Amino acid sequence: MTTADAADVVLVAPHPHDILIAKVERWETQDREHAALILAAFPLTRGQASLLLDRTPHRTGAILDADRLARFEAHTIDLLAMLPDVSEGEYR
Repeated sequence: MTTADAADVVLVAPHPHDILIAKVERWETQDREHAALILAAFPLTRGQASLLLDRTPHRTGAILDADRLARFEAHTIDLLAMLPDVSEGEYR
């Protein structure tokens, strides 16, 4: 996004789902609350979330620390539990 007042400045805003996925490793109370707000405004299916999760450094091999990987995977289960199961017709 640019403005006439500052044509040489470009603002880049991440997609809300990218913000959501970035919160998964830490996943503290405020992260879960923010995730719920993001999902209320920008719904996500489990399949879509899985695709985004698979592109994270935790799953591409860029992060090798066992503790961080374990935290990420445990919190991923919590995130996916927040999402509707499309097969049950809860999400459109």
